[in-house]
Amino acid sequence: MEARLVELLAQYFPEAEHIEVTGFEPIPGGYSRETYRFDAHVRTAAGKQEHPLILRKDPPASVSILQTSRAIEHDLIEALRLHTNIPIGRSLGHEPDAERFGEPAMVIQRMHGNSRTSDLFHDGPDAHQADDVMRHLVLRYDAKMERHYTQQKADSASAKAAA
Repeated sequence: MEARLVELLAQYFPEAEHIEVTGFEPIPGGYSRETYRFDAHVRTAAGKQEHPLILRKDPPASVSILQTSRAIEHDLIEALRLHTNIPIGRSLGHEPDAERFGEPAMVIQRMHGNSRTSDLFHDGPDAHQADDVMRHLVLRYDAKMERHYTQQKADSASAKAAA
């Protein structure tokens, strides 16, 4: 799988002279997607960079419990990252073709921190605020997301008409 990752990463880092994937291992605990952590070591004319990344891919359709799109997830992550103050890692892109990884997949930036969710959602001292916090976040960003997707659809339609 690492060789196929290097091929995909070459598309995301076109200036790369050499790419190496290390530390590739599954992240246990996910139920709806197969998730793997790895580091991409990218050498360019400007120097070396290390990118902590995650590969998220659909499980085989025969065992999938939730059908969602990596393309939509990529667009959502990028819209949230670019148009909100939510600290979210970059989505480098998605691979819709199941040939490369066996199922559609995406590569996202691995953020520093831990995987524990906030006490807000686990009967901690502020749990009574969870509904208000979520309602606020959804209402606050819903209009912004709607404008973004409406503009994206209009841009896509214009591009198709011009072609």
